[in-house]
Amino acid sequence: MVPKKIYWLYSISAFLILWEVFVWAMSVRSFVLPAPSSILVYSIANSSLLLKNFAVTLEEIVMGLSAGVILGSVLSLAIARYAFCRIVFLPLSVCLQAAPIIALAPIVLYFFGVGMLTKVVVAAMMCFFPVVINFVKGLDSLDQDYLDWLLSQKFSQNEILFKARIPNSMPDFYAGLKIGLLRGISGVVIGEIIGSSEGLGWLVLKGNSDFEILLSFSAVTVLMITGLAIYLILEKAEDSLVKWNKRV
Repeated sequence: MVPKKIYWLYSISAFLILWEVFVWAMSVRSFVLPAPSSILVYSIANSSLLLKNFAVTLEEIVMGLSAGVILGSVLSLAIARYAFCRIVFLPLSVCLQAAPIIALAPIVLYFFGVGMLTKVVVAAMMCFFPVVINFVKGLDSLDQDYLDWLLSQKFSQNEILFKARIPNSMPDFYAGLKIGLLRGISGVVIGEIIGSSEGLGWLVLKGNSDFEILLSFSAVTVLMITGLAIYLILEKAEDSLVKWNKRV
């Protein structure tokens, strides 16, 4: 049986080939839409610049995602366990998510200044909500008959939470984690664009400002590869931890 990830490789390869053919067949100027081969050549020639800024962005992504996941998980457990937290914090989380991050980012920049902390906070804000919504959904999805049986056996609410509700919620937790990952990467890029002098997001902005489109596309390509790699790592972790309830 052919592994599913092989089909991912076929899909991406087909897309790149079609892109390459389209650019050459339509004689599209490189400053409008460069061909994948041109992006590859440029990336290799400027690998030191890309790697230097990639290291900065990767550190911000890891810190931002970690903060968002930890805060989101703690709040989710509190919402699932205490009715007061559900009433107070769940609506606030929804309102925060409804506000455009591009509008909130300058406020974050004002309070935290130009530096890594701003990007970490913006990434955490972007990652936070999908984790909360999906984790809470999973925690609330425990079968009612099973819950009633646990209560009849004199299990405490904390025992039910940690021994039944959390294991049952893992598929939903990982679903939120994957969405939060992609949003968190976007948050880091937004933070680098509004206030930074390094990182892949800054390279995208610099390339657009200097009309060096190949630089922008190279930075975006590295970001996409990074997102895909982290996504695959999460999928591998999910396969290992929740095989009993993996969704096809």
